[in-house]
Amino acid sequence: MKMLEDDTTLAMARNSNAETALHVLARRPLEFGGRSTLGMCSRLMNSFLYRHASIFNLVHETGSIKDIIVTYTDDENNNILHLAAKLAPQNQLNLVSGAALQMQRELVWFEEVKKIVQPVSIDMKNKDGKTPRELFTSEHEGLLCKGESWMKNTANSCMLVATIITTVVFSAAFSIPGGIADNTGAPKFLKDTAFLIFAISDGVALFSSSTSMLMFLYILTSRYAENDFLKSLPLKLMVGLASLFISMTSMMIAFSTAFYLSCHYGLRFVSDFIFIFAFVPVVLFVFLQYQLLCDMFLSTYYSSLIFQPRKHMIQ
Repeated sequence: MKMLEDDTTLAMARNSNAETALHVLARRPLEFGGRSTLGMCSRLMNSFLYRHASIFNLVHETGSIKDIIVTYTDDENNNILHLAAKLAPQNQLNLVSGAALQMQRELVWFEEVKKIVQPVSIDMKNKDGKTPRELFTSEHEGLLCKGESWMKNTANSCMLVATIITTVVFSAAFSIPGGIADNTGAPKFLKDTAFLIFAISDGVALFSSSTSMLMFLYILTSRYAENDFLKSLPLKLMVGLASLFISMTSMMIAFSTAFYLSCHYGLRFVSDFIFIFAFVPVVLFVFLQYQLLCDMFLSTYYSSLIFQPRKHMIQ
């Protein structure tokens, strides 16, 4: 037992049957009582502070030890939800990029631990008279401000681009490529497939850039409550970035087809050249924003999967 207390890695090690030493303790808890059990509980509680998801899953799997851990309190009357409410060490925060995603990961940890504690532990006060939620708020005040600043700066920059695209494609809708026929008042290239592509892409660019602007406006005017970082703000930012990408791509298609309709006679090679290089900004946008979108998507929809037990609990 002393070895397990001193070496958390050893306590987590699994044999060929995917069992750990804690699984054995869970089946025969009475054989390992006394101070050793309390020491082990203290060690395991620290894993909640240091955000060791594998140990969290281990505790979740071992039913008997879980029953002890969720009711255990330390010298300052902190339960495991209090420890989950404390700010994680910097090396754990740095596992995800950006203050907003770090705040989101902290909220996920708190909510997952909250699911396994008893209802009385949720409103339990420690020696400082703070409930777990109050402790979470005070501990994460600085990270919340950094997350708000990061979100606003990102939304401001993206909204500027979305506004420019909206202005350009709105003007393009009234600047018909090739002009209008004098006798009918209809566009000269109305029956040309390229004109249809221009009209559709310009409309898509306008609607998607407007959607992007609305998403970024929501982010800028949000109240920035703690729980907003869990799903609401990341989702709005993802929709905003995706809409911005669609609008930029559609604008480049509209520009290329408009140039083709206006200059393809005698300048075919020039229009082909322009069409190819028109997508350089789109490729750059994907290259620069792809990692952010992936991190945000995985953090929002898959971060809770690290808390899923790998097998049924041992009773």
